[in-house]
Formats: sequence, C-alpha cells, structure tokens
Amino acid sequence: MLQAHPAFATLLPWLDEGVDALTLACLNACAAVRAEPPCTDAGAAIHFVAPAAAVSAADYETQILRTGAVPTRLGNPHDAFNALCWIAFPAFKRACNALHAAHVERARPASGAPRGPVRDVLTLADESGVIVLCADPLLARLLIERQWKTLFWERRADVARALRFFVCGHALYEKLLRPYPAITARALIVPAPAGLFERGPEAQRRFADEAAAHLLRTGIASSQAPPLPLAGIPGWDSGNGAVDFYGNRAVFRPLHSATAAGNAATSAHSACAPAPVNSSDVP
Repeated sequence: MLQAHPAFATLLPWLDEGVDALTLACLNACAAVRAEPPCTDAGAAIHFVAPAAAVSAADYETQILRTGAVPTRLGNPHDAFNALCWIAFPAFKRACNALHAAHVERARPASGAPRGPVRDVLTLADESGVIVLCADPLLARLLIERQWKTLFWERRADVARALRFFVCGHALYEKLLRPYPAITARALIVPAPAGLFERGPEAQRRFADEAAAHLLRTGIASSQAPPLPLAGIPGWDSGNGAVDFYGNRAVFRPLHSATAAGNAATSAHSACAPAPVNSSDVP
C-alpha cells in the first residue's frame, strides 16, 4: 500500500484511491484548487492533457513553458506522478521546466548540440530528486561523503531531529510502488532553520519546494546533488533497523577516494550556504 511507505506522505491527499484512479479531470481539479495553482515562468497555468503526438524532449519542455499543457498518459504511473509533483512542488517543477527550456533555446542554433551537464543535472533532479532539509551541516557533510553507516546508524537520532526528506522526483515515486534496496535518489540538500521542524509537514513542504527551486536557479552541479540510497533513511526500509544492513556495499557505495576531497569540499560549501527563507514558513 502507498500509505505504508513514508516517501508517499506528501502525495497522500491525492492518492486516496491509488495512482491508477487518477484521471485527467481529477488531476486538473487538484491543481486548480491549490492556494497557488502551478504555473510556468511564462505565466501559463499548468494543466494536464492527453498527448496529441510524440514530441522531442526539447520540444516537450518548451511547449509546457509556453502553454502550460503537460502531456499525461492515462494509466501511466510515471506521468501521473509527474503531474502530482507539479501539484505538490510547483516552484521546483517550474524552475526545472524554465531552465530546461532556456538551455534548449540556447542550443537550437547548433544542430545536434549535446544536452550538456546543466540539462543532465536538471534531469537527475526532476526524475530522481529528493529535497533534504538540513538543520545540521555536519549531517550534510556525512551524506555528501557517503558515510552511510555513520549517518543513518550512529547518528540516527540526529537524522530524526535535523533532517527531513521530500521526494520530488517522479521516477522515484514510480520505483517506490515496488521498492527495492538499490533505489538511489539525488539529494538536493538545502539548509533549514531548526525552528521549521517544529512546524507541520505542510510548512516544511513549502519551504523545501521554494528552497530547491532557488538552488536550481542559482546553479547546481552534479557534485552538489550526491547520491542517496533511499533504503538507508531510517524507517524507509524494514531492514534498516539493524547495523548490518548498511554493510551492503552494492547499495551503500563509498565515495571514491580520488574524488572524495574535491566533491566533499564543493558540496559541503553548497550545503551550508544560506537558503532563501520565507518568513511565513519560519517561526
């Protein structure tokens, strides 16, 4: 059941009857009644439509930017979760779309231009992103350095106190319908005030959404989105209540020593940098 996995907590308001029951009419109604309905940088209201014809990945983003119409195949969990992410994380999705479209337009004159590292990291975030709210920079560093046992076992109580995880990548939700230990996300680590964790999950979601959008718009490299095995998060896998669980190096892979210092320094600086704070979300 979806309700049994903590990753789905943010989407539960729209999953009463399961993902297969989501129709276009239902998704559009859910988007329309949000306090701030999702829209694009061009001002187009996001709405979900049946795909008319196959389009390239580049045209997919530019058409959404211009019209707000998101092609959504009925009965397709990948597309349904993409729609739900637009509803739950509108600022993050808006930033992904705008940045994708901007890079596409700049590359158009060069026929056959490669995607490039910027679009690659945007795709990783959009498909496999987890926004990690972090009130303790030391925990962020452990995540960046892939010190999985130290982070999720030895510092387990600190993780519960100072980290929150919000899945924003729609491909991850599809995988989590049938979870397996090796599901790996890309962590978008954003600093958060400790007082935010005393607020409810809705305030935390809003903060996560806006902070992740800001992170994308100010520029993010792949080293600033480190891998995160979801099964390691306390409570996200029934087996991780035992220390031996974190000894599986096929899942909890260490950081290669040759790149550890550079990646950790770069990412730790990003993780500790100030994030935009919405005064309405922080006591």
